Amino acid sequence: MPVPQSMWSQIGLQMTMEIAVYLFIGSSMAYWLVLMRIDDMKQTHYWRGRKDGFDMHRRMIQNKIKTDEVFDYDKN
Repeated sequence: MPVPQSMWSQIGLQMTMEIAVYLFIGSSMAYWLVLMRIDDMKQTHYWRGRKDGFDMHRRMIQNKIKTDEVFDYDKN
């Protein structure tokens, strides 16, 4: 017994909606992953910059201590 044409159109519409839902879920997950990766990169570079700034400050202070020892005229 052949299936009426309206039933095939309903099946086609259902498959289209199912595909649309899967595409929406997949694109939402891809967008979320991209946002998480961007946030991770921001955090990584923020803390790397903080470390570089602290290292530069420490080198400046150590250099100042060394030069103060060399040019300490009160010791002589």
